[in-house]
Amino acid sequence: MDEVFKALAHPTRRLILDELAERRTQTLYELCVRLTMKHRVAMSRQAIAKHLAVLEDAGLVRASRRGRYKVLTFREGPIRKIAERWVRRVIGESEPAMAPSRKEKAQGTSATGPSPRLKRQRRRQT
Repeated sequence: MDEVFKALAHPTRRLILDELAERRTQTLYELCVRLTMKHRVAMSRQAIAKHLAVLEDAGLVRASRRGRYKVLTFREGPIRKIAERWVRRVIGESEPAMAPSRKEKAQGTSATGPSPRLKRQRRRQT
């Protein structure tokens, strides 16, 4: 867990994770272009690759090769573990509240039941 905190400590690595969280899978080239154009990061591809190595060691990014390209994939597991651990300690819940899944959002339901908006729509239909 210390490696995850170390990886999250640097602002450039947080930007890299933000970009990978937005588009889960990217090539190293795509990531470098997005960082340069969107965030004005003036850094060489090699410097970004060094930051990615720290993120890989922490388990936050998985890198694989597809031909000549290095493909990067965001892994949310380590961040989720930290969030759940701290939520339990700070809030004092035995089970952390889970965010609704994509399917639940689309249907307007969640683990706690239908959303207020969906309830209103159902009342109008009857």
